[in-house]
Amino acid sequence: MTEASSSDRTLSSGHVPALDGLRGCAILLVLLLHIPLRGPAVETAGVHAIRNTFAIGWSGVELFFVLSGFLITGILFDAKGSDGYFRVFYARRALRILPLYYGSLLAVFLVPHLLGARIAHLDFTPLKDQLWYWAYLQNYHELTGLPREFLDAFWTLAIEEQFYLVWPLVIFLCTRKQALWVCLGCIVGAICYRSTMTLLGYSPEDIGHLTPARVDSLAIGSGIALLARSSGGFDLMKKLSPYAIVTGILVLLLTLLRAGPAYHRDVLMVTVGFTAVPLAYGGVLVLAVTTAGMFNRGLRSSLLRFFGRYSYGLYVIHLPVLILIAKVGVVPDRFLAIASPGLALFAYTVFTLIVCVGVAWLIYQLYEKRFLLLKRHFVYGERAGSASADPIAA
Repeated sequence: MTEASSSDRTLSSGHVPALDGLRGCAILLVLLLHIPLRGPAVETAGVHAIRNTFAIGWSGVELFFVLSGFLITGILFDAKGSDGYFRVFYARRALRILPLYYGSLLAVFLVPHLLGARIAHLDFTPLKDQLWYWAYLQNYHELTGLPREFLDAFWTLAIEEQFYLVWPLVIFLCTRKQALWVCLGCIVGAICYRSTMTLLGYSPEDIGHLTPARVDSLAIGSGIALLARSSGGFDLMKKLSPYAIVTGILVLLLTLLRAGPAYHRDVLMVTVGFTAVPLAYGGVLVLAVTTAGMFNRGLRSSLLRFFGRYSYGLYVIHLPVLILIAKVGVVPDRFLAIASPGLALFAYTVFTLIVCVGVAWLIYQLYEKRFLLLKRHFVYGERAGSASADPIAA
């Protein structure tokens, strides 16, 4: 049995353990980006090195996008032609994503009013600003004040939800080859869009949060899922994966040499790099599915899969948790009394990781799980294939 055929069989079974580990890597990248940014006020060489090392954490979002494109497209393509194609997909996505998402919005927008007039006055968000979030359009609108800080990472959820809204129709209407052309069009279109916006003088932040600018990451994952379902598709992608990974690394190094620690805002990264990095992650994804060596075993480790299991909850709650524990006085400088700045940052990082994991675990067990159990009422027909695969929403 060839590795390609083994990969096909793994996909058809509906669950790839190594992808759980990749999910875990993605959320750890995001967490290790945001936590060290709140490090001790004393800026030593060690603290500086830690922050610069984990600056690559912004790319965890790209890995999430690639994974979502891959898993969602696989689900849709395998379910094509079955009864309840649209109904089942949207019901299962809603049960996975909406309870925690809208629960978070209720907490941010309404809890201040319940806690007292003074807090409500400080953190009141007008309905005209809230509506963007209720409609999953927040990546086109930015709040101000504390609500913005709580919901600062939600722009990625808007991009994914907009993708979920449109992509089922694309897969339903297109053949596999036509859908691949759509993916290629999305990739080229995203590069052109970012380049045009850059020439017009828009900032990297203004560009990077918009769906047309980031759809290429989702399209790369989608294209991999479609190629995987063609004869010899995995063999071809496995041969090309090292080139994709090297390309992404070279672009990262080049932008780092050009712009230093702020490389993710460099014009080369914003225009071309935002495609090269997810392309590299696409290569990593292919290797995760097609290889069975140490790399695959590492991704299937219980620790990475644990983080992958709770990745959505961790993504949603990690910034609110970091803000709230700071408000009660747990800040990195508190650890300076017992350790050097570098060790203080390490201790703070470990502490906040434990708190975030604990909160995400409790929310999953007491809240999210109740809704996820309802997914058993929404299943695809005989042609579902790998439809049981459950992608992340981050």
